[in-house]
Amino acid sequence: RVTLDNLSLSKSERLGRDWYAAVYGGMFEPMFGGVGGEVLYRRPGTPWAVSVDVNHVKQRVFEQNLQFQDYAVNTGHLTGHWITPWQGVHAALSVGQYLAKDRGATLSMTKTFANGSSITGFASKTNVPAAVFGEGSFDKGILWTIPFDAFLTSSSRFNAGFGWRPLIRDGAAKVQRPVDLFAETVWV
Repeated sequence: RVTLDNLSLSKSERLGRDWYAAVYGGMFEPMFGGVGGEVLYRRPGTPWAVSVDVNHVKQRVFEQNLQFQDYAVNTGHLTGHWITPWQGVHAALSVGQYLAKDRGATLSMTKTFANGSSITGFASKTNVPAAVFGEGSFDKGILWTIPFDAFLTSSSRFNAGFGWRPLIRDGAAKVQRPVDLFAETVWV
């Protein structure tokens, strides 16, 4: 069988000296698709930024074709970004509504190394009761990304990612958006 893991269209634009915006639509991930947008405020040369993303997504059918199930949700987050003076670690705090319609916050810390690989640790706390989520309303994990450039003789835009989450449930799950303006706008 042939499945469609993801397929999306996106448009990013610099609106002004400090403002960026993006709109996107399609099948974002194996489980959800829809439409969304993001606005980012980031001043050149400053270690902080603020972004807002808003998405309307529907759950995809398990066959991963172009059809959807009945479950739909509006999700979005207000995120504060800070490049800390300690080893250039990127700290981000997101507050908003997740895919299971739960509300809460996620704190993530990312260290990007000179070869382009990065490691991220995150923890989330939402209003989902412990009886529903299992470990309470607390989610956590570690992500490790390695660019293929580290192994190839020519440049590549692809990377390999590995993740560890001790408990995977619906609580504190974010949609995997095709655009991340903070990652796309880099000030050196």
